[in-house]
Amino acid sequence: MAYQDESAEVHRILGTSLGEAQEFVHPQIGDDHVFLAMLQEPYASTRTVLRHYENRLEEARDIVRGLTKKWVFKKKRGKVKLPTATPEFNRVRVAALQIARDLNGPTAECEARHFLEAMLLEVRRAELAEENSNLLTLLNKLQIDYRALLASVQGVNRPVVMS
Repeated sequence: MAYQDESAEVHRILGTSLGEAQEFVHPQIGDDHVFLAMLQEPYASTRTVLRHYENRLEEARDIVRGLTKKWVFKKKRGKVKLPTATPEFNRVRVAALQIARDLNGPTAECEARHFLEAMLLEVRRAELAEENSNLLTLLNKLQIDYRALLASVQGVNRPVVMS
């Protein structure tokens, strides 16, 4: 599940998101699981923009629990089948690395803040295409304006330098 160009914080967040999907018995890991994991990561680069929502973790978990139909993990030769990534999750992962490289050069590591920006851009894409998005549903139910959150994270990723 890990990419070499992702930071240790992204690896922790993705591991936590896998755990969230397994706990909810969801068949796939989506951006909604990653968002929950970001709320739980105390040292993530997303902390500055998400700190206002930390106290809503349990409410968010309850919403995510109900977003996806439960799935029975089938054992195959003694192994439990793990959740797979959604197509949106895979698009976000590639986009996050591209954001990191666009901002910090071709050898840059993808950090949680890049991942959050890519997730919110995917929410915007899904909204414009009138497609379902579990993350958009989650943010709407929590009354979090994804556009304002996107502007905040882009402000962190692209600080204004006064000369």
